[in-house]
Amino acid sequence: MTYLTFNDILEKAGITNLNRVLLIRHSFNEDFRKCYCDPIHRDEFVKAYTACQKIKYKDKYDYWAVFISTKGTSAKLYRIYEVGDCVKRIPSFKPENYPVENDFAESDTGSYYYNLKEYEELKEYYGRLVIDWGKAAIQWGQIAGRQPKKIIALMDNEKIPFPGYENVLLTYSQLVEMIDDPITFEAWHAALSSVYGIYLIVNTKEKDGRQYIGSATGENGIMGRWTDYANNHTGGDKLLIELLKEDSEAFKHFQFTILRILPKDMEKNEVLRLEDLYKRKLGSRVSGLHNFGLNAN
Repeated sequence: MTYLTFNDILEKAGITNLNRVLLIRHSFNEDFRKCYCDPIHRDEFVKAYTACQKIKYKDKYDYWAVFISTKGTSAKLYRIYEVGDCVKRIPSFKPENYPVENDFAESDTGSYYYNLKEYEELKEYYGRLVIDWGKAAIQWGQIAGRQPKKIIALMDNEKIPFPGYENVLLTYSQLVEMIDDPITFEAWHAALSSVYGIYLIVNTKEKDGRQYIGSATGENGIMGRWTDYANNHTGGDKLLIELLKEDSEAFKHFQFTILRILPKDMEKNEVLRLEDLYKRKLGSRVSGLHNFGLNAN
């Protein structure tokens, strides 16, 4: 059967030496998620994250085609970069607010920072072209000329509108989908990053219904706090950690909603006061009068 490959797209754009093209597949590990899920600095942080590589790639490639893992072994094209020279990585190269500290640590003497320039010729495919990475999904770097990748989809750039804060109601799987696709859910990322808030997590498992109430006061507001749950299921919350020790699949039953949005210039002490108020209103403390919840304090 004849099918179109990513190499066909490269050759059409005039990139003919495919052995000089490195295909990079970023998975959603904790460090990459911090870079990718920052709606303000995403392009800058992902570029910096990609530019931090070992010396062995020096002078071997003219282009790096960067993909992001999606479902199964598929991967979506994020950017193509023209690759320049590299220098030893030092802390002064770190972009402001870059979230992965170890990438620019002085102790990491074996790592280099590559000069990357975005390749504009194939910009129309960014965020839309999906390939099958193949069975060797664990191999994050592959050479285009040796391993042609079948194109399995060319997605429309259809955006999903934000429904309003009062209408946000997400299962755990919907939360992860929203966080992992800031292109389709661009309006959601912008809205949830722009406010602090008091949020509610409900364990919807049959005959459970316990509630966890929390607050979001970080730089990226509710979006930043909810990304923590996508990263590790519990957000670091004590009783949610204990719940998953008892039932490792419990997070799949979590439902997320917003009780109240707050301006990002509000004092954190006032946010905590309001969080405490909602805990008392809904009886979410395990030591409280009603004991309907998963809040330890």
